[in-house]
This record gives sequence, structure tokens and C-alpha cells, in this order.
Amino acid sequence: MTMLADLPKTSGVYRGAVLLAALGPEAAAKVLQHLDERQVEALIGGMARLGRVKADERDAVLQDFLEHVQQDPGDEAGMDFARLVLE
Repeated sequence: MTMLADLPKTSGVYRGAVLLAALGPEAAAKVLQHLDERQVEALIGGMARLGRVKADERDAVLQDFLEHVQQDPGDEAGMDFARLVLE
């Protein structure tokens, strides 16, 4: 089985799984509530296979997320980005 950490770092599922893992269980659950079933299944599966993520990789995903939120600080900016991560 291929570990998710071995997939390209630009993979939407990889980036989404890293983001959710970094957010922690409570915040991740709140994000997942706003996604459709297909997206939730992909992210949960990705998180289950994530493996160890290097701090610099995690930081790059978080920085990318922060930049997107800062570009459009509306209430839905975070959810829109989370959806985009999976595409």
C-alpha cells in the first residue's frame, strides 16, 4: 500500500489531509461538516494513510491556506479553499 505521504505534495487529498490533521480533531470535524460525502470520504481516507509529515511540508500547506483566507476573508473563504484543495 502506498502511503499518502509518498504522493505528490500538490495532491489535493494530501494537502487537505495535512491541513485537517494540523487543525486537530475538533476543528477538522467542523470543516468536514461543510463538505459533501465524496470529499469527506477522500479526506478521512487520506488522513488514515497520511503517515509522518515533515514540519516544513505541514507549514507550507498551512501557509497556502492562510494566504487564500487572507485574499478573501469572508465567512466561507476557508470552506471554499477546503473544497478547492480536493479538486
